[in-house]
Amino acid sequence: MVGDKILAYSKDKKEAVFSEVVAVPHEKNEIVAEFKKLSMVDGSSITLTPSHLLPAGECSLSELPLVNAKDVKIGDCLNTVKGKSAVNGIENVQENGIYTIVTKEEFVIVNNVVASPFAVNYWI
Repeated sequence: MVGDKILAYSKDKKEAVFSEVVAVPHEKNEIVAEFKKLSMVDGSSITLTPSHLLPAGECSLSELPLVNAKDVKIGDCLNTVKGKSAVNGIENVQENGIYTIVTKEEFVIVNNVVASPFAVNYWI
């Protein structure tokens, strides 16, 4: 709910922080949709729409660029609460419910993985 605090990621501090929810664009629903499930070598995973944005790319990069989930490849790294972790599995899955929340921070943390709350890069 708006006003609650959830785990988010501070790009400036480069760490997990609690941040206030400022918007809930998608209320609880049962919309059936296609998703990408990305699994990492550290055991973390995240399921998101193919157009959803998250920092991902070559593990050697100091800062991972924002990319759509559909463009993530095996071997790419994602940011987690413990640091970077390489993707070792990608599945196409069908799930019920499309959700997102927006906090005061640029990124949210879902299942220990750093992701944008958006499927569109509003910073461009």
